[in-house]
Amino acid sequence: LLHTYDIHGPYAYLPDAEQIRIGPRDGASARATDPACEAPWCGDRDAEWKRIRGIEHEQYQRLDRFEGLEQAVDAYDRGIRFVDSQLAALFDRLREIGIYDSSLIVITSDHGESLYDHAIYLGHSYTLYDEEIRVPLLVRLPGGSPGRSSQLVQLMDVAPLILEAAGVSVPASIEGRNPIGRARAGAPEPAQVFGEASQTGARFARSRD
Repeated sequence: LLHTYDIHGPYAYLPDAEQIRIGPRDGASARATDPACEAPWCGDRDAEWKRIRGIEHEQYQRLDRFEGLEQAVDAYDRGIRFVDSQLAALFDRLREIGIYDSSLIVITSDHGESLYDHAIYLGHSYTLYDEEIRVPLLVRLPGGSPGRSSQLVQLMDVAPLILEAAGVSVPASIEGRNPIGRARAGAPEPAQVFGEASQTGARFARSRD
């Protein structure tokens, strides 16, 4: 089990982080302010940047390193590039010792990150926008073939996926269902998936419609 924390705040707090190359965000455009946001800083990047830096529980971010929001976002992107390079090193090592082809590899995340996407804040665990709740799930099965699925999946499905891939019975107490096994059996995807924002207690249910 490899737990990387380098995409988390404080962003790209790494030796020589500035030397990690990141590309331009082609096609990216600022989104409109969330109409539900009525605070005075909504839509004002400078005011929001000042507000974020003054929040006590955001002090761990060490945002004083940055001159503005754009530099913080660049640092977040550098963290992603760094983790990509470390995963590449891990996979190379698995190949060197001869176990890559027989390994089950699962890559996912507990949350995403709001980077002022809706002109409201920087961080996570407060809203239910896709930036925070939609996370990657990449699975490489031993002997598996490439493919992509659009079925609805939630993080509680990851544990039964791993257990069944390892040939271990899934305890009845686990609520999730293995999405790969479900697809292979031709079983329908769940009608809804669920989640919540840990800091606010707000909950969501997502379905196809």
